[in-house]
Amino acid sequence: MAGDRAAYVSSADARVVLVEYSVGEHETYVFVVTPEGTAPQVAKIAVGKAALARLARRLTALGADEAFRDPVLASLVMPAVGATQPGDVIYFVPHGALHRIPLQAVHVDGAPVIERNPVTVAPSASALRYCRAKRKGQRRSALIVADPGGASAPWSSHVNRRCPSPASSRPVGCCPAPPPRGRR
Repeated sequence: MAGDRAAYVSSADARVVLVEYSVGEHETYVFVVTPEGTAPQVAKIAVGKAALARLARRLTALGADEAFRDPVLASLVMPAVGATQPGDVIYFVPHGALHRIPLQAVHVDGAPVIERNPVTVAPSASALRYCRAKRKGQRRSALIVADPGGASAPWSSHVNRRCPSPASSRPVGCCPAPPPRGRR
């Protein structure tokens, strides 16, 4: 990943930081790739697969503000916050149960990450790389899909309120998965 980091973190518009997670049985590794780094920064967080699955399930039972102030969640996004300045774009690449946790809504220093940094979530670093390689020109709009009623994710309205407007100058995006092999 670090040897070809330009495919992930280069941008003419803003500084981009890739934050990829690997969830293990007893710990989660956070890999942070910056434009100026020669290798990923690696943080080991003492929370494993079962604890993250419980936390993801608990998000639906708690009020949004309480849930996103959880210190475990904050520890998972602190490596990203520590490697960025306000306004830098963060690409989160979750793993396992983290796919069910909107990391951009986690509170750090009293505010959600999305209020400090524009955030994109990609299903994988390879999907992100594919999307960036196939991109043609700069996008002036974004399609944001959400469940406004909150039926499938009770915290979705909270997260969506935190997203910058597509009309704003801050980059917002989503990255679809690449087509299956042989179907291009």
